[in-house]
Amino acid sequence: MDLQYTYVGLTVNPHSGEIMLRFIFLILYSVTHIFSESSIVGVMPFQSADPKLGEEAGAFILGNLASTKKFKFVEKGQLKKALDEIGFTKSGLVKEEEVLEMGKISGASHLILGEIKKEESSAGLIYVLTARIVKTETGIVVGAKKVSAQTLSKAVDDLSNALDELLSIYLLMENPNSPYIIKIRMDKGKNPIYRVKDKVRLTFKVESKNSSLTECYLKIYSIDKSGVISQLFPNKYSSVKLLKVGTEYTFPEDDDDFEWEVTGTPGFEYIQAIAVSKDTEFFSDSKSPSGAVFREVGKDKIKTFRGIQTVIKKNKLGDYSAERVTFQIVD
Repeated sequence: MDLQYTYVGLTVNPHSGEIMLRFIFLILYSVTHIFSESSIVGVMPFQSADPKLGEEAGAFILGNLASTKKFKFVEKGQLKKALDEIGFTKSGLVKEEEVLEMGKISGASHLILGEIKKEESSAGLIYVLTARIVKTETGIVVGAKKVSAQTLSKAVDDLSNALDELLSIYLLMENPNSPYIIKIRMDKGKNPIYRVKDKVRLTFKVESKNSSLTECYLKIYSIDKSGVISQLFPNKYSSVKLLKVGTEYTFPEDDDDFEWEVTGTPGFEYIQAIAVSKDTEFFSDSKSPSGAVFREVGKDKIKTFRGIQTVIKKNKLGDYSAERVTFQIVD
């Protein structure tokens, strides 16, 4: 009889050695915070067949986010200067290689790039809005969301709320004073797109601004839509806990007896990494089924995120660093 263990979207077949991991959203509620002075957000006009509609969508998103008074935004003059210098067209299309240049010219640490379409549905005409939060230093997408609604105002409001949450969590985890720099990427580039049953590999490395720091600890998590959190690394199969700074690691490794395979439904999902100088347990209430590869470490979104912050503060982990990658699953 072929036994299987199913755990939080993860299926382990001990005979085939194959792991099917449903990659999962990192969606946590926003909390009020004074962000780092280095975190400045630029909101681009949205790409659209109707340039005026794209400009309106970008302006509405900016207005909604600015009204929360949580984030710093690129001044209008600086953004216009950057748009003019890269030869920006009113379609809203920004090439990947232009993101870094946009950041340098405008002073933005993050750009919100979006697209708006009108589509026919069973309910009639709907507005479909998609937005990505791109870190200009690396060009990597650190947050993304797609919404649809029968009115533009409803679609804009829903997208604004989602971006508020994504920006809040990402920027709250930023620590510009950390000596560590996490470099983490999927095997399909900076804006990875996977289809169901695609095999996936994650590559990561921690670098240091301080040459005396040669080792560190790294934790990698996935958080699903319901708030259930799984620790992907270290796990049952990976004995590595203390990483060598400057050394690149892959997961799964070539000699591991399992694979990652994408399952689940279309959408954007996230992986979060946290590096620290000393081994730290962020979750003391972890509970996992017997034989689980990736242990379950939490179920409540707000409690979990605040718990990480509490542990960081309590243990005086001022050198911690955090990074996130976003990927998309399509049919």
